[in-house]
Formats: sequence, structure tokens, C-alpha cells
Amino acid sequence: MRQQAAKKRKTSLIAVVMFAMSLPVAASEYLPLRFEEDWGANCNKMTPKCWHITEGTTLTLGADARVRAQGYWPLDFDIGNTMNGHRGDSYTLFRGLVHGDLRLGKHAQIFVQFGAYDESGRSGGAESTDQSNLDLQQSFLAWNGDRFSLRAGRQEVTLGTSRLISVREGPNIRLAFDGARASWKQGPYRIDALAFRPVLNKPEAFDDVTSKSQVAGAVRLICHIRAGKYCAAQNRSLLAWL
Repeated sequence: MRQQAAKKRKTSLIAVVMFAMSLPVAASEYLPLRFEEDWGANCNKMTPKCWHITEGTTLTLGADARVRAQGYWPLDFDIGNTMNGHRGDSYTLFRGLVHGDLRLGKHAQIFVQFGAYDESGRSGGAESTDQSNLDLQQSFLAWNGDRFSLRAGRQEVTLGTSRLISVREGPNIRLAFDGARASWKQGPYRIDALAFRPVLNKPEAFDDVTSKSQVAGAVRLICHIRAGKYCAAQNRSLLAWL
């Protein structure tokens, strides 16, 4: 069973990586949150990156592939073995992501992203954030207006410097949330309100679930006073991990 599961993970990962390598490099900016990118200017340049579906409707495809080798050897001063009988550990993490971004006119957006992950060589076996067969990483509907925006569904979230809520870039599987986020901006002011539950990663295909014991919510005010100067306030009483 384990060999079959490992074979499925490798097959899914190889397919994702090959798709990523087949996409051309276009002249635009890649962002940590891929749904924030805008490739509309590339839709008429004869590349498979972006297509005009109908008047005002575009479809953008993208992919990410990451191979990370990691090792550590803790100081034990020759006292004895550490880390479950090993003086150190080294292993390799593999990540593949593919996504489609459908823009319906100027404001409406449908974003879907799939991911596959694998691990090789970790002493004691893979951790919960190391490996998974093909699964849904993000899937949401969004309205991106000039002043008001709303995003609802499974999505990656970052707040500020990402110290409190982030995509968890360090581990192999990025952290996603199920919930909604609304924003309103006027002049130098912006208000964000959000309510989420984290997604719990499972090792098999399409088996990730929403946490029923954890919830995160916040209201945040940001104002841009002048160049290089900002003020920010966040209602921490609304933020809870239960």
C-alpha cells in the first residue's frame, strides 16, 4: 500500500513539474500569491500562458515547481546519539503546483490551484506537511472592485509581515484556509475583515479537510500617511486559535 501511494505521489508530481516546464517564461511579475498576478497584457502574444476566451474574459495558466534539499546535524558534544538515534538528518522535499485563473471582465475572478508533494530520505518517515497526493490547494470566487473586494473559498492568506498568518512557506505543503476575506479602501485608508478555518493536510488524493477545532478572524485598519509612512491597527480580540 505504501509503495502504491508513493508511486501515485511521484506520478502526480512528475506530471505537475512537466506542465510547469512546458510553460514559456513571459515578461511579467511572479508573486508569492499567484492569484494576485495580472497577465492580461500577454494574452495577445501567441503564448499558451494566457488566452482570450470571449470579449473581456481571459484564462491564465501557471505552475510552480520546487526541489529543496535540507540537512542538519545538531551539536551533541559526543554525549550520545540524538534525533531518534541519529546524529543528524538530510532529506529532499518536492513540490509541484498548477493553477488556472479565469477573469470575467474587470472585477470577477475564479481561481483554482492543485498541488502534489513528496519527500525522500527523512529519518523516521515523512511528517504531516511533507507529502500528499494530488489535492486541491486553492479554489475561490473573488470580486476585485475599485474600492470593495471580496474573496470566498479555499485560499492562501498573508497578513502584514506574515508573522501571524502566512502561507507557511518553510514546510513543503503551503497552508491554505477555508473562509472569506473582505476589503474596503478609500484614499489612504484600507479596512480588512476576515474569517477562516485552516485546511488540514491528508496524505491521499483529494482528502484534505477543513479544521473544525481551529478558527481565525481579524479586523485590520491600514492608512498610508505619506511616502514611506504607514499606520496600522488590528483588533486582536477577534483573532483566536481554539
